Amino acid sequence: MNKKIVLLLALSAAGCAMTPEQIKEYQRTESETYEPVKEFWPNGHGRTWYKSVKELKQDYLSHTGSNLTADTSKCGTDKNCYHTAYLSAFDNGIREFDEKEKQAADKKEKDCQASKECMDNRSITKYSQQLQMRYQYLLSSNPYQQSDIDYAVRTICERAAGQQSIGVPLDEVVTRLQDAPGLDPNSRIAIVDIAKSCWNLQQLKYDWKKSLRV
Repeated sequence: MNKKIVLLLALSAAGCAMTPEQIKEYQRTESETYEPVKEFWPNGHGRTWYKSVKELKQDYLSHTGSNLTADTSKCGTDKNCYHTAYLSAFDNGIREFDEKEKQAADKKEKDCQASKECMDNRSITKYSQQLQMRYQYLLSSNPYQQSDIDYAVRTICERAAGQQSIGVPLDEVVTRLQDAPGLDPNSRIAIVDIAKSCWNLQQLKYDWKKSLRV
């Protein structure tokens, strides 16, 4: 039999009350891994197990970066009380943390929407990533013609950026590429996206060449 259980039974039989320190030690050693079972009623289709306090603490730390605490001073050696206290603290803490995170994200988004620099940087990131993705797609699809693909992509970008700088609308640039002969459908889509990216990066006063540097 577990030594802690023996101690608890001995103290109870002798009519001795456990000290606060003994109760805390009992909770720490005996209640941390306790997993109460919850029945599904009235349907009664199976059971579900709660996570132990130890698991709740681990999940809470992983989610919030903080340690989970709960007031268990009134629980004594009642494992259900101990677990319920931590489960309640876990639920409340996660909800509060998520609400604060959402509020912070909403404020950040609102501030960005009000800032031209922030919105421009967001667009630069978007078009740079699209350019990189399409560039890598064409390289991987043509492993024996990578030098030719690199030359073609840079030529398309140079021309698309140049067209933007002299006021040619994006739709016109795209239409020319969509009507160009000799391209398979997937490559045409990639090339059109590349031209769009470089045209937009030029409009944002960003050097598209930076996006292709590795």
